[in-house]
Amino acid sequence: MNIHKKATLALLALTLIAVGAPLAAAQGNGVDYRYAAGIVTLDTEEISIKVTGNNQSPHFHWWDPNNPTVDYHVMFVKMY
Repeated sequence: MNIHKKATLALLALTLIAVGAPLAAAQGNGVDYRYAAGIVTLDTEEISIKVTGNNQSPHFHWWDPNNPTVDYHVMFVKMY
């Protein structure tokens, strides 16, 4: 049951990112996209998202650029 809970939370987080990023991108100056050394970074005025992996399980990190003291992480422990 614990695996199902983690998978559900990860799916919920990915859904929030998928819904939130386009909404944030529709405001302001658009999306700033950067890729370097296996790290993808997307920045808008409302949200910043960093995705890392490098031959490992993906790690999603997002935060409000106007309040960098609070950030959120979703990291997959194992991919099947």
